[in-house]
Amino acid sequence: MSSPSGISASRSIASLREALVEQVAAAGDPATAKGQAHYHKTLRHFYGVRAPQLQQLFKRFFADHLRELPIETCFQLSVALLSEAHSECKQCAALLLQAVLPQLKAEHMHRLEAVLDAHCFDWATCDALCCRVFFVLVQRDPACLTIVQSWKDAPNQWRQRASCVTFVKLGKRPEYVETIFDICATTCLSQERFVQLGTGWVLRQVSLIELDRVVAFLKQNYAHFSREGLRYAIEKMDPALRTLLLRYGRDPPPEKRLRK
Repeated sequence: MSSPSGISASRSIASLREALVEQVAAAGDPATAKGQAHYHKTLRHFYGVRAPQLQQLFKRFFADHLRELPIETCFQLSVALLSEAHSECKQCAALLLQAVLPQLKAEHMHRLEAVLDAHCFDWATCDALCCRVFFVLVQRDPACLTIVQSWKDAPNQWRQRASCVTFVKLGKRPEYVETIFDICATTCLSQERFVQLGTGWVLRQVSLIELDRVVAFLKQNYAHFSREGLRYAIEKMDPALRTLLLRYGRDPPPEKRLRK
């Protein structure tokens, strides 16, 4: 049986991928694509479809062609979309995984590790997966939490970032604080810009409920933080404390200044 647009529900993953990519490309705008490439910097391939438009396009495609498909087919299609060069296709992969979240298990997380290493090269893709998919799975399944926590030691910078960003929405939940500090103790050692920013971002959220611990952590690991990563971490602190931490280690203690 065919859908109104003529795409059979039984068509192969390759043809479903081709059909979706064709619709996304047709909806693109070159001027928008140019602006997106300038903003994102780490990812240069865009069709020029804005996020609300892309979400509506995917919602219709999912309802017409994907809703009744087995989880394995949807998972393999999401992997195929992640392998596409254009950002909108990678975003569709995150939207598809989000749509089938009730059926995702720890085994899918394990299988995604190699996919992330091979096809995730930018913060937008990484963060979409974290904020749409991974943060739900770590709450539902302790095995998924263990997998994401282990990514702090991954050789790939985007999995390291994901180990932090997955917990951004959970940073104000006391039950995740110890896990977050454990992750950040490793990720703060990375000199990769987007790992630093992911570390700072999740610590910013934790600072809203554990200010003293975050301040102590930043002081203890001060030498490892980039200025940008540090600024992310202290963004929600009061101005006086932000200034103190930005100057920490630069000014000599007051008693030493007096001796001079």
